[in-house]
Amino acid sequence: MGRNAGGNKGISLRKSDYVIGVAVTPSEAARNRKRLELASKIDEANGITPESLSSRSSETQGSASPKPAASAKAKVSMVEQVQAAIAEMMRAKGNIPLELNGDSSETVIEAALPEAEVEKMEKLDKQLGLTPCLILTVSENGFGKRTDVDAYRLQSRGGKGVINMRTTPKIGKVSAIQLVDETTELMVISQFGKIIRIDTKTIRAAGRATMGVKLLDLDDADKVAAAVTIPNEEKSEDDKPLVQ
Repeated sequence: MGRNAGGNKGISLRKSDYVIGVAVTPSEAARNRKRLELASKIDEANGITPESLSSRSSETQGSASPKPAASAKAKVSMVEQVQAAIAEMMRAKGNIPLELNGDSSETVIEAALPEAEVEKMEKLDKQLGLTPCLILTVSENGFGKRTDVDAYRLQSRGGKGVINMRTTPKIGKVSAIQLVDETTELMVISQFGKIIRIDTKTIRAAGRATMGVKLLDLDDADKVAAAVTIPNEEKSEDDKPLVQ
């Protein structure tokens, strides 16, 4: 596309709504590749191989002994199977209406995992030592929340989207969005010049359609002007968030 081209529509917006920011997130496939890489290292360190698992399984057959623990790679494979099953279910259903005045002509490319599965995945990622990918949303009245990227389904371009934050008069409109992990710090500044530095892991992780917690106490007429993340210079290359 040329310099002066108008571009393509990324999201269909309601009247008076507008885009306030973007966050580049890793794909599901990229996250699963990283999970398998970390799982392989854990299994190797624990001396777990397909041969050893097969041997342990044979030894416990017909006995009252407990079944051998699944390898880390097996747990990741189970996650991929759940993701594939949900994707297949969505393909079987075809086009479905979305949450915001759904358009029956819109295609959902990838379904979000159910909340229970997201919790299981968070637990597995913690065991693997995989850096979590969280979407931090900040409202103009100083409220914020973090939500795992796996809670958002992949949609076709031009879709109407899904509810990410409950914007009430108390919460205000969304002011900023950032991709964060457990090591990220945040700076929030208001229009009247009030500023605060926050460790984002102290911000409660919550589901998509929630209101969040107060990040900054503002005067009645004051609003959040901007929210930016502070890079952690002490991170090693392996610890940096997986962003494609």
